[in-house]
Amino acid sequence: MKREFWLTAFSLYSVTIPHKNGASKSIACPFLFSGRSGDMRKIVVASIKGGVGKTTVSSGLTRSLKRLGYRVGYLDVDITAPTGSEAFGLEKPPDWELDTAAEGGRGAIVPYNVEGIQFITLASHFGQAPAVLWDEEKKIDAARQLLQGVVAWRDLDWLILDTPPSSSGEMQALYKYITDLHGVILVFQPTDMAVADLYRTLDFLKFKKVAILGLINNMSYCVSPSGESFWPFLSPKIDLAAICENFRIPLLGEIPLTPDRKVVDQALDQIASRLDGAKPVILKEDITKRLIREGKRKLLKAAVRRL
Repeated sequence: MKREFWLTAFSLYSVTIPHKNGASKSIACPFLFSGRSGDMRKIVVASIKGGVGKTTVSSGLTRSLKRLGYRVGYLDVDITAPTGSEAFGLEKPPDWELDTAAEGGRGAIVPYNVEGIQFITLASHFGQAPAVLWDEEKKIDAARQLLQGVVAWRDLDWLILDTPPSSSGEMQALYKYITDLHGVILVFQPTDMAVADLYRTLDFLKFKKVAILGLINNMSYCVSPSGESFWPFLSPKIDLAAICENFRIPLLGEIPLTPDRKVVDQALDQIASRLDGAKPVILKEDITKRLIREGKRKLLKAAVRRL
């Protein structure tokens, strides 16, 4: 059973998906987004590995681009765990504002303004607390709508897309339906477990023929109160710079694990300043297969030596 959209123009794109967290009856989904082309450069921040700091990096990079004078938008496309609101210090997800006169009368969702940044998160639809119980098919439908509907982005230079840690249907749909993608920024930690998923992510992007702008080495080291740098984890530190060199992927920079916000912001500002001149790279099939095979073999040998 379907319910009428609260924005009539969107009925052209109607699909039946669960209301809110998927636990109740089906309705017509009331959100459909797309970015306009033109001069706006769209960047996907990605990693198959969870917990590596994608949202922290996505929100911080968005702020850094804003500080550099760019017009920036942030789109939280994590369907099951959208945390962009928390990353920007909002007490709750902002309500969507509708401009029924936009798009020649078709109507559009107006991004929320936070710190001068155009901001959209799916948490505005779900709320903060509910678990999202959608199946794969409905997630794919939502990903398609996120990128093929209407959001009234206003004259952006950059649009940063914060994505879930996955290579499943919703992420495949994202790369299928997004138009004019400038490139992907990979976020990883220099640990053996994270690097194992780095190889999986590279294999996924190679298969999808998605351009890579570079890699950010997050939590690359820890800074003590006295200012000394050290490696705080039990896992041996992996040389991400060497991996980037092997794959011919730019290493955009590294971010330390520190409670000092200024240190993190300085690192992100340096990374943001390099984006304008970054050249997207598409991985070659034969070379990538060999390098991934060799990399996984090295990780396995290192793990065996520690037993």
